[in-house]
This record gives sequence, structure tokens and C-alpha cells, in this order.
Amino acid sequence: ADLLTVYQSGIRKWLDDQGMNFYEPIDVAGYPAYTQVPTFNRFWITPNTLPYRYKLADNLLAGVKNESSVVLLALNTVEFVKKPGNISNPGNATELTAELI
Repeated sequence: ADLLTVYQSGIRKWLDDQGMNFYEPIDVAGYPAYTQVPTFNRFWITPNTLPYRYKLADNLLAGVKNESSVVLLALNTVEFVKKPGNISNPGNATELTAELI
């Protein structure tokens, strides 16, 4: 599998499973705000979508592998922060937050 396959059958499917159809808002104004009392904006998480949300995070951190166990996609936040030039001072939480935002 190549990265396009990982996107189409992996990441995009994971988003669809969570009810977040990528590039397909339900109207031209985008996704509506949920303002029903008392849950307000908590409709995005349901018993059906919660396991998929955990699985997405797990897949991104553990890495997505092809049939040959070659990692095609993984988030390695520790290496990103350690690499010179990405973060000027990883020991300073204020600077780190400002640079990542």
C-alpha cells in the first residue's frame, strides 16, 4: 500500500467512521453548531464514534503499516520536538506552545 491508499482506506475511513465526512459539510455554511440544552456541543461524541476516535489516535501514534510491516505514516512527536529547527526551546512550555500554534 502506498500513502494514497493509506489516506483513502485508512485516514479518510477513520474520519468517516467518526461521523466527520472530510470535505462534505451538510450545507454551504459548514457544520452547524450544536446548542441543544443541556448537552450543547457534545453530540460529536457518541457511543458509536468514541471507539473510532480512540482508534484514530492509536493508529497515528503506533503507525500505519503496509503488508510488509513498513511504517507508512506515524506521528513521532518526540522526534519532531528534538529535531533542531522545529522547536527553538523544547524545555520552555510557553515558547513550545506559541511555536506549535
